[in-house]
Amino acid sequence: MRKLLFIIAICSLSSCGIFRKSSKDKLLTNSQATSESTVKSTELVTDKSKITIKEKADTSVTTKQQTVSGAVRIGLNMDSLVNGLTAISNDLVDVKMVLDSNGILTTTAVVKPQHIPFQFDRTTTIDKDVTKSGATEQAIKSTIKQSSKTVKKESEPTTTGLWAWLGMGAIAGIVLYFMVRR
Repeated sequence: MRKLLFIIAICSLSSCGIFRKSSKDKLLTNSQATSESTVKSTELVTDKSKITIKEKADTSVTTKQQTVSGAVRIGLNMDSLVNGLTAISNDLVDVKMVLDSNGILTTTAVVKPQHIPFQFDRTTTIDKDVTKSGATEQAIKSTIKQSSKTVKKESEPTTTGLWAWLGMGAIAGIVLYFMVRR
């Protein structure tokens, strides 16, 4: 039992730093890194297209027969017009003139039906020359900070702490002495 008490006393006194130098190390880390990058991009669009429009028509137009007539009173008596006279006759029109007994000259024009062919061939060309450009810029900045610091604290044995342990040890020894003696 005595040996056990002495071992406990020795371990507690030796680990407290009263009889030897003790030190504490403290490590603080600090570092800084900065990264900057810029991205520039340029865009160029060129349109040099050629558009050709072709139109072609092959058709015909047909007109209907039309008759136009008019009457005028004239004072002349022309026997050759009493039975009627064809004044103009061709592929497009027939013009007839008739003089009646009252002295009225009636003129009738008949437009003959026509078949008119209609053709065209047209080409339209559009040349495009369009250039479009644009630029974009993107900047990225990142910063990382880290610091490192080492602090070492050393302590010397103090006489006050030594006397306090010795006092407690003496009191414990006296208490043990009386407990063992009984």
